[in-house]
Amino acid sequence: MIDLQIKNAVAWIKLNRPDKKNALSVSFLQQIADQLESNDKNEVIKVSVLYAEKDFSSGGDLNDMLSKGNDNPMLLAEEVQQLYQRIAEIEKPLITYATGIVFGGGFELALVSDIIIANEKATFALPEARFGIVPGGGATQRLKARIGRQNASFVLMTGQVFNAEQMYKLGVIQKLTISKQEVETIAVQIASNDISALKSMKILLKKNHDFNAESEEFAKLITKGGIQKIQSFLKK
Repeated sequence: MIDLQIKNAVAWIKLNRPDKKNALSVSFLQQIADQLESNDKNEVIKVSVLYAEKDFSSGGDLNDMLSKGNDNPMLLAEEVQQLYQRIAEIEKPLITYATGIVFGGGFELALVSDIIIANEKATFALPEARFGIVPGGGATQRLKARIGRQNASFVLMTGQVFNAEQMYKLGVIQKLTISKQEVETIAVQIASNDISALKSMKILLKKNHDFNAESEEFAKLITKGGIQKIQSFLKK
């Protein structure tokens, strides 16, 4: 259900279940998490990009959810949350290139990434309220962290479909584009930077007002070779 291509230190992970509009079953999420964790161990890879040929994802696989959730809904909820959390905890930068439909669990998959770049024609929704449920992949917490409680409340409680420009104005998306080439340019730019610094930045960005942690990471990287890299830069 996924395809992998590595180019210029960037791993392109294509969601490839077009007949289901990339509906995310538990096994599909498992594959994504496994691949991203494998990328963390691959020294060639410095950045990963999640993308699709057309629709990024229509959301969770409802048939999969019904078949598993009827027996033990709490067990299913915990399993899904754990998979999203595994993706959120990968060490290297993760970009989502959002195209077409980005609904429900697909929107939540985008939210676990560090950067969301969207095609101008992409549409976004968290429609769970319409079905009498809440999101199961962390949207209530991650969307709130990105855009604040009131904006997140508006997106979640209305359940409406938003276009890419609306999501950009809210701060969900970091960049709008019409071209995958522009996504590649950004990914390669990030990959050109020091991997230790990128990993440290991910650690620090997940903390809240922890200036001591920043000082510790700074000192660690200086000791690890930061001084030599600065000296080398100054000699250019």
